[in-house]
Amino acid sequence: MNGNADGQWQLMSFETTDGTIHPCKRIYYSIQLQLVEIGNKENDHYETYIGRFNYNRETEKITMSDFRKRSQEEIAATIENLKPFGMNSTETVFDVLKADGKTLILKSEYATLTFRSF
Repeated sequence: MNGNADGQWQLMSFETTDGTIHPCKRIYYSIQLQLVEIGNKENDHYETYIGRFNYNRETEKITMSDFRKRSQEEIAATIENLKPFGMNSTETVFDVLKADGKTLILKSEYATLTFRSF
């Protein structure tokens, strides 16, 4: 459904529009159908969020939104929760710069995210 954007991805780094590069060690995205799961294993505790995923292949744009913390209460994610994942909004639209099944590069108004497949 999402072509080469589907799959398991490790966020290697993201560069914000001010030129700051944020290296990432253990941040993961899992994309399947209309869902995206993002997880941060860099901290002592593992944080996971589930959100909506929409890939418009005609415009080469991806929208990620409506993130909820994966827990019994399903609390809505805040902007502060999403910043380690390269997002500064609870709904982010990305231009797809590259999606070849091995590398995924997405660019929003806030940052350019570089992933590797695993």
